[in-house]
Amino acid sequence: MAIPAGFHLMVTTHFARACFSAPPDPPSAGGGCCSLPWEHLPILIRMKDANGPHEWGTSRAAGAGKGRLSDWIGLLKASGGLETVISLETWLRALKAYLSPSYLPLSGPERVEIARRDFSREAAIVRRVIQQAESDAALALTFGKPSRGHMHADSPLDVMERLAGPTESLQNLLEVLSDLRVVIESVPADQPFTYGHYLAVGRLYRHSLRNSRHVALLLHQRFKPQYDRVENATLGRILRGIENGTQQRVALVLLHLFEILKHLQVGAIGLAEDGPMRHYLAVFALVQEDSDDLRTLIRSKFAGRRALWPEPQQALEWISDRIGSAVLSMIHDELAPALRETNPAALALQMSRAQEGLRCAVQGCVVSLARAFEPSVTSDDLFGPVPETAAAMLRLHRELWDIRRMVRAFQTGVVAFQADRLIARMSSFREAHLHRFAETDWQESERLSGRLLQSRNPSDLQSLLAEFQAYLEALSRASIRRVDRPASPAGPGAN
Repeated sequence: MAIPAGFHLMVTTHFARACFSAPPDPPSAGGGCCSLPWEHLPILIRMKDANGPHEWGTSRAAGAGKGRLSDWIGLLKASGGLETVISLETWLRALKAYLSPSYLPLSGPERVEIARRDFSREAAIVRRVIQQAESDAALALTFGKPSRGHMHADSPLDVMERLAGPTESLQNLLEVLSDLRVVIESVPADQPFTYGHYLAVGRLYRHSLRNSRHVALLLHQRFKPQYDRVENATLGRILRGIENGTQQRVALVLLHLFEILKHLQVGAIGLAEDGPMRHYLAVFALVQEDSDDLRTLIRSKFAGRRALWPEPQQALEWISDRIGSAVLSMIHDELAPALRETNPAALALQMSRAQEGLRCAVQGCVVSLARAFEPSVTSDDLFGPVPETAAAMLRLHRELWDIRRMVRAFQTGVVAFQADRLIARMSSFREAHLHRFAETDWQESERLSGRLLQSRNPSDLQSLLAEFQAYLEALSRASIRRVDRPASPAGPGAN
């Protein structure tokens, strides 16, 4: 499956000047954030100093290997095979994520019984992903041959490396994938595919990839200047106005957000095609892994002394929370049932809802982060016009997140507990968004509010606040699944 060639994202640092492409034409009237064509996504940020351009977000540990990888990708690009290698990388990463039990879309009871569970459904999906990767790897073998100009200009050893290195790696990869299929198919259809079998396939896959040098480099280097690049003048202008140390960290957050959008688009393209679609659950596993990496990045790069001033710091905290809530909602409400769904139309609907909801949540995170540095930025500047429901969704998620921050402040003692203040905020929120929730959602609020008003014991109060916080988190997830068509919600800084 081809990845749209128009999607690129590169952020380079050591700022002295920036070069930006013109922003794309806006989508047609009536298009929403969730129905934008892929080419309307996003950033080209190229920054230089006196020593030339520098790349940010790529692995610096690869050393000389990074040059070999760059040469290979350059040859693929010159011979028209770039989309193939992008697709191959995506499916290999998706396979790795799906073979990790922590990223499987399992319900709570299924996860409790995971050691005794039959993984036949998951094994069938793994087999289909392997076939997809095999197809891309075989196609990649037909690309990337050096031109005559290259062969005359380079030494014989260089030519041998360019020809044999990638070819050998791809052939090794095909052997690894074939071996994995054999292992999966060796389990009789009438026998359960055990948890031990599933873990063994994952270990075999991860360890075997080390023998495919160029493929290992492809997966090791997360962001690549040849194709991880998107174009948006607004985001470029915002990053130019941020001081150097902060600029690099914010750029890295944007890289991760757009990487999630890129992977979501793989699912969107596949769901729009005729043919098998259940194996796209592996892409959603990759998205879940992406979101975990992003939340870890925010915790490590913006904590303690490295925290930013209030507006962007609050935006980053909201992004971490929003991504987590959206992924949990996607798993519990759409993807866990999709694994057992036998009706193709119902399966497509569930997976499309998950893709659409997550895409809009991630776009909202980009808007929120941009507004933290430039409050006048709108969703239109980054993703084109949004539907009429966008304003309501902006208010809902911002207000709910603010209430959760208030409860957290009460819990930590930063602000003295005021029951009347909390209940007034909840009443105002309920009045504004009553129609978006079920009556049972509000009954829990009333029960907890009554107990908070009567509480006099400090230890009981802490327990009640923790319970109220858990209720608000559940309400946040409910808001995601109960909106008919998610808009592009932005968090702190929303108008």
